[in-house]
Amino acid sequence: MDSLRAELQNDLRSQYEQEFKIMLRQSQSEGEAKISQLEEKVDSLQRQLLEGGIENSVLKQRCDTLYHTNSMILQRQFDEEAKVVQLEQDIKSLQKSFDETQRKANYLEVVHKNQQWEYPHNIPTMDELSSLGFNHDDSEFIIDQIIEIKEITTEMRMGKKIYRMDPGDGFMPNYDGYRPHYYEFADALTEYQHIINFYEDEEFCFALGDTPLTRQMC
Repeated sequence: MDSLRAELQNDLRSQYEQEFKIMLRQSQSEGEAKISQLEEKVDSLQRQLLEGGIENSVLKQRCDTLYHTNSMILQRQFDEEAKVVQLEQDIKSLQKSFDETQRKANYLEVVHKNQQWEYPHNIPTMDELSSLGFNHDDSEFIIDQIIEIKEITTEMRMGKKIYRMDPGDGFMPNYDGYRPHYYEFADALTEYQHIINFYEDEEFCFALGDTPLTRQMC
């Protein structure tokens, strides 16, 4: 009886051991399959990370290239703007030099042209004016005023700086003989603009007394 019990126990133990071994092998097999799956996922993630790293590297290179190109364009733009500013300054400087040269040339032309110039009109005498019906005071006033016109006209023709502030007193008599003197004065005044421009920082002033200009004199 005891031997039969021992034999049954041995059989049961052997059966349990076999079943346990089978279950252990199954468990090991399932674990190995899971490990294999995890390893494949790890490999897949590593490949993705590697590919992503390459793409990021290429993208970074492109960004660096674009940044460098943009910097070059901006620098070129700054250089061009600086050149434009410098050219504008050079133009202004050349324009100023040209204006100064032009003013000097016009001044020298006027002075040179009038080196041998002489006042072309005679000053009326007291007798001539008296014969026209002017009294002594009016005749003196006319003569003094024409002399003043002659002096200012001559100074303008010679390119001299003029500063006269005394127009004289009284009202000029209506005398047609003023006409050629004022024509001469007007011609000289036209040229004298070049003299005034040449002495641009100088002060010029002259005044004449009141003169009645008839239609024939204008």
